[in-house]
Amino acid sequence: MDRLASMKAFVTTAHAGGFSEAARRLAMSPSMVTKHVDALKHRLGVQLLHRSTRRQVLTEAGADYPDRCRYVLAEVDEIEASVSVEWLASSRYQGETCSRAARLSRACRSQAAILGVRSSSTRPGSRPR
Repeated sequence: MDRLASMKAFVTTAHAGGFSEAARRLAMSPSMVTKHVDALKHRLGVQLLHRSTRRQVLTEAGADYPDRCRYVLAEVDEIEASVSVEWLASSRYQGETCSRAARLSRACRSQAAILGVRSSSTRPGSRPR
């Protein structure tokens, strides 16, 4: 499974408090979210969540992991957005640049809202720039 997709599924599950809500936010099935979180658990070799029929609680090992994942995911989004915007700015299709950049900006803001990221350039534990 894709590591970034698994991290996104885990962060969304931790933030949403459950697989069903995370699945709704990510527009995928709850079983797929579960598969992503399980793949991440196996990759790391640690239990990240205690699951019951009513809720999920982060384990000690999983407690800091969502914040670190949010940072990584936000950095990836920022890198992709900057490359896309740079390409669009240098594109010979200057007439389309503004509309594409606007769509990209909306998509990045939407992604940040799903993940609960305030500023993609702020590492956990550091001061905002």
